[in-house]
Amino acid sequence: MRLVICFCLFMVVHLFAQDNYTFIKYEIKGKFPKKIVSDDKYLYVATELGLNRINKFTLQSELFDKSNGLTGNIVTALTVDNSGDVWVGINKDLLWFNGSNWAVYNSQNASLPDFKISVLATDRFNNIWIGTEGGGVIKFDGVNSTIHNTDNSKISSDNITSIDVEDVGIVWAGTAENGVNSYNGKEWTNYDLPDNKIECLAIDNNNKLWVGTNKGGLIKYDGNTWTAYNQQNSKIPNNLIQTIEIDRNNNKWLGTRAGIVKFDEYEFTLFNSLNTDLPDNNIVSINIDKRNIKYITTFSKGIFKMEANSWIFYDQTNSGLADNDVQSIAIDKNKVILGTLTKGFSVFDGTDWQTINNINSALPDNCIKTAIIDNKGIYWIGTEKGLVRIDNDNFTNYNSQNSPIPNDIINCLKFDEKNNFLWIGTFSGGLARFDGANWLVYNQTNSSIPSNTISCIEIDNSGTLWIGTFDAGVAKLVDNNWVTFNRTNSALPHNKIYSVKALNDKLWIGTFGGGLVQVDKDVFTVFNQNNSRIPNNAISCLTADGNNNLYIGTFGGGISVLNSDMEWLVLNEQNTKMPHGKVQAMIFDTEGKLWTSFSKSGVAVYKEGGL
Repeated sequence: MRLVICFCLFMVVHLFAQDNYTFIKYEIKGKFPKKIVSDDKYLYVATELGLNRINKFTLQSELFDKSNGLTGNIVTALTVDNSGDVWVGINKDLLWFNGSNWAVYNSQNASLPDFKISVLATDRFNNIWIGTEGGGVIKFDGVNSTIHNTDNSKISSDNITSIDVEDVGIVWAGTAENGVNSYNGKEWTNYDLPDNKIECLAIDNNNKLWVGTNKGGLIKYDGNTWTAYNQQNSKIPNNLIQTIEIDRNNNKWLGTRAGIVKFDEYEFTLFNSLNTDLPDNNIVSINIDKRNIKYITTFSKGIFKMEANSWIFYDQTNSGLADNDVQSIAIDKNKVILGTLTKGFSVFDGTDWQTINNINSALPDNCIKTAIIDNKGIYWIGTEKGLVRIDNDNFTNYNSQNSPIPNDIINCLKFDEKNNFLWIGTFSGGLARFDGANWLVYNQTNSSIPSNTISCIEIDNSGTLWIGTFDAGVAKLVDNNWVTFNRTNSALPHNKIYSVKALNDKLWIGTFGGGLVQVDKDVFTVFNQNNSRIPNNAISCLTADGNNNLYIGTFGGGISVLNSDMEWLVLNEQNTKMPHGKVQAMIFDTEGKLWTSFSKSGVAVYKEGGL
């Protein structure tokens, strides 16, 4: 039975509102990317030269073609099933790929009809639904095939352009000339639309159907009512809707020949070459992965990662930052302290900037090596001319002339909140402890500390103090004795240490050339460029977010992120708007934003998913 649907025209009155997005181009082989899908790790992009597989984290890519797995180079359909396996349509062949091995199904070995495959989809039971050009719809479970065509069912056409499946199991199929069809497991029902040439369709998070047509714009079906959105009654820029994807927030993302449209059912937002850096408005395919990241293929300009504005940059040209060479960052509840190499430190409260230097204050030196804020809100600033305590604009300077500090060059600071101690690492005088009145110094003369040059200090979850050195590895203080780990007596790959971070009952050590080291109950595990996705073996700094993800800053490779499941992500110049890969300092604020300084390039604020 053919149902004639009456459409309710819905006038959308919201104007376009541009979100701040950037587009990062990914390199592929082939000039005309068509379909794109993804799993947790890879993007799969179909071009005229074959199937590109791109590692989303490292951006390494490879091409599959007739020489290494495919039965032809022109891929017509793609999907990823619930197991993460990829299914590929090439002419009349259905190919399965598990990441390593290929299998081919066709009319000769799997009872598939001898028709060209146009579209693929998977349901919650891992069945593959195949749309064909002339052969109808096929359900394939990996062994058996069930064919639905105009000869044996009420489906309106055998030329299928699109398929999607609801959570409840209803299958929807769009046709080339006869509208859309639904299948409830027993029979097919056809729906006539104002434009029956269906380009694409998608099921949203509320099981609403969204249909993209050739000339009739976008059509929604909520189970009762059909609603049309087109150039005449809405802000859609083009009535040809070539692709539809739904993100995890239930926004609809439409690919048109006039750019990308985001629709939240209230407002249309257009992204095109006029209001973004998108180089091509002809959007062929959109894919949104589990992390809500959008990947876009364009007709002639390639594939792009569509990223919400995840970075805000501050330097001397657009802010009150004293100097672009920021060596250290400290954060309290509402202020950021940015220590520079030659011009003192800047204080930023989110609106206003203030610079403190040796001209406008009692700061003894403008080279700020390190800075922290203790639990009372007191600033402690390490310079090359001693330690500075700042409490409500009152400055107290400690140096080797007026205090027991063993050296005036302060490399690192750590506040012990449990014991109210300040630990001070110096360039060549060893380690000092200060409780506000009393001093204790550890050096190679009075202790077994392995070096007098301390690069970093950390206190682990058991309260044990750890230090990193520039030339002698790491050491921990146990019963007032130092236990040292270096290349000679442990698996530590390098003795030059730049950062130490306690996280998840483990200690993480950043070396200058040996990569990252995990210490778990004195067992050392090394992660480097050979066995992990760390982009550079020179680690400059370590920090962690509120979800216990470890952020690893490197000298030249950007930032690596390691989560609790030991999964890696790389943020670099190629896949974000990072200015360059040399990271100097990192820290998270109370809102979960990462403050990062880059070599001589100022400071950036980053938040995954957009600020």
